[in-house]
Parts: sequence; C-alpha cells; structure tokens
Amino acid sequence: MKYQVKLRYFEDEGYGQKGFTHHNTYNLDTPFNAFTDISGVFHDVFEHYFEGSGIFINNNIGNIFGEAVATGHKFFYYHELGINAFMFRKYKNYLSGEEDWTVDTRYLFQEAFKEDYSEYPHHIINIPYQKPINCLAYIERYYKDFFIEKCNLPKSSPYHQQIANAYRLGYNMAYKKWGSYSKENKIRSMMLNFLNYWNKTLNDAKTDRGIDNLFIDDDYAYPLKYLLFTLNTCKPSWKCELIDDIGNTYNLKKLIIQ
Repeated sequence: MKYQVKLRYFEDEGYGQKGFTHHNTYNLDTPFNAFTDISGVFHDVFEHYFEGSGIFINNNIGNIFGEAVATGHKFFYYHELGINAFMFRKYKNYLSGEEDWTVDTRYLFQEAFKEDYSEYPHHIINIPYQKPINCLAYIERYYKDFFIEKCNLPKSSPYHQQIANAYRLGYNMAYKKWGSYSKENKIRSMMLNFLNYWNKTLNDAKTDRGIDNLFIDDDYAYPLKYLLFTLNTCKPSWKCELIDDIGNTYNLKKLIIQ
C-alpha cells in the first residue's frame, strides 16, 4: 500500500518564518505556522497525513481533534515500534516519567473551552466509536479529569468520548498502515532514516528566517513549492520529489542549500 503527502513550502504571515505545512492546511486564513524542524515534517508525513481526507474535510480540516488523532499515531510508533518522533524536538514535556502525549492539544482545548478563545475548530466531528485500547487508558483518564477540572466541561459532555475516540482512531490507523510486525525492523530503520536525513537537511538550511535557502538545482527550475512524499507501507520505504512553482517535478537529489 502506498500513500502520498504533499508539503507546501512557504513563509507564514504570523512569525515571518519559512518552512513547511501540509498542503491541505495551507491558505491565507490558516492559523498553522510553518514547520521549521523535523518534528513538524515527520508529524505531517507520518502522523497527520489524513488532513483533507475522510472525515477530516471541509469544516473539519484543522480541528483540534485531528491533532489528537495524529498523537495517537505518535503513541503507536513509540510504544509498538520504538520510534521516538520527539527525539529532535527542542523542548520536551513529561507526564509520569514518559513523553507527554497531551502536549500538542491540552492548552488548545483549555483555550477553546475555558477561555472561549481558539484559532482552531474544536467542534465534535463525529469520529466513529473505537473500542478501548488498554495502553491508551491512562491518557483518556487524564483528559477526563482535565476537561472537568481545567475546561469546566460536565461529566456528561460528549467531548470525553470524542477525545478517547480520537486517540484510539490514530492508534488504529497507524496499526493498519505499519502494524506488520514481521517487518518491524525495516519499518523502524525506514523511519529513523527519515528522521535523521531531514533533521540534518533542515538544520543545514536553517537561518534566522526559518528554512530560508532551499532550491532546486536546475537551470530551468522555478522556485521550490512542494515536497511530495510517497510512503510504501508494504515494502517500508519513503521517497521525496520536488515540485517547482509551475508544477515541474524533480528528483530529491536536485535539492540544494544556498
């Protein structure tokens, strides 16, 4: 099975940083900032690839619960494959001695529910019911208390089941794509290769304006517009193609830093 993810190379208006975002979340009204490190790129390619498809379309694009689904993927990679997608993150948060699996969402929920302020949609998106997964139970307990104590949501709120379904769905989606344990070592090696390759590339290209100096090494190429990733889940592998501003496609070997 193969799937593709297209990342938009752009300068965001909020911080004036140049970097990447999933092409389905890129537009002038999006609150998403440009990713400038491997944590963000891995996030969009391996954890948040579903944005703009399935139930995550139209008004559901950019919903906070989509971030929880992405974190469910991250949890699977960490606990089942031994891949720490936080490994190059500049800041870390911990919960009970482990990586904090709520760090990318809990303050967004608190803003939305308690402070009545949110740049991100947070409505119920009707994620189908997912059967409980034992290893996620402590996260669900955390969020039940968090929603009641920090967000002032009642015990009867449908948001409790929605957050549980979101984490479970992400875990199940990751399992469906990468749960072939006969290929576990190959999957782990592929993801580590991705993390290391793009961490080095982005660090080498980073300036005070973000990832500001990536170009296509071709005399006839227009400016870089997209990175197009193709993931093969049957024969664990990734490849990346470059797409310029008028739609021409180039091999990754053409990517240079100036």
